[in-house]
Amino acid sequence: MKSAGRERLLTLTCLLWGVALLCYMLGLGLYLIPTGCALVALIGYVIERFIMFGRDKPKAPVAAMSEPAQTVLAAEATFTGNLQLQGQLLVFGRLVGNVTMTEGRVRVMQGGRIEGEVHAPEVELDGVLEGTCEATSVAILAHGRLQGICRGGTLSIQPGGVFLGHSQALGEAQSNVTPLAGGKGKESKESKKSEPAPEAKEA
Repeated sequence: MKSAGRERLLTLTCLLWGVALLCYMLGLGLYLIPTGCALVALIGYVIERFIMFGRDKPKAPVAAMSEPAQTVLAAEATFTGNLQLQGQLLVFGRLVGNVTMTEGRVRVMQGGRIEGEVHAPEVELDGVLEGTCEATSVAILAHGRLQGICRGGTLSIQPGGVFLGHSQALGEAQSNVTPLAGGKGKESKESKKSEPAPEAKEA
């Protein structure tokens, strides 16, 4: 539509210039009127063609930046229950329950607290986590505290960070105490075999 308007404006300019030239050749003093109109039309065409040209350019489609979804638990807020999500979880308040995240990172900020189990690719603690932390990467920052089981690929603790508990390699099951073979049962059988037969008593 804008392109058609510019073409009409240019056509009108040419016609006005032709009328002005014809009036001039005939010696008519009215040639100034079409000349002025032609100048106005020409200026309008220039403005429409060059100054407004940038607005007519089709905008290149902006590649959609797939930013990870972000979930925030505000300070002084308490949530009780289990969470299953993706993206990034920022905990400024208190969360009582388990967190399961297939993609993304869990960040317990300074003053934040999680009581339960956390399963995520990345866990960053600048607050407190009491329970089990299972992640490919676990980072305990200067104000962070992890109390419980840390099951991860890498564990880093900054000066000031606290870790109370025990760590396991990712995917490693908790060790169970198995009794040694040949316990009391075997000894009891051997003892039975070694026991002398009871002596016959005389009547």
